[in-house]
Amino acid sequence: MFINKKSLARKLNISPSTVYRWSRNGHLPKPISVGPNKTLWIEEEIMNWINHLKNHSRGFGSQV
Repeated sequence: MFINKKSLARKLNISPSTVYRWSRNGHLPKPISVGPNKTLWIEEEIMNWINHLKNHSRGFGSQV
């Protein structure tokens, strides 16, 4: 299953531009380009990333 930038932003409670920036700098999993103006993320990769954060990034100043 895939998720688009707007839905991912809503899921993470961040702006779509932050989704793009985090993906570009490696904080989020990389998206898949399916056309000149269409980028999608694999939902399973996003859920794995979220679970990783839950298990390893608790508290202030934690490193991801």
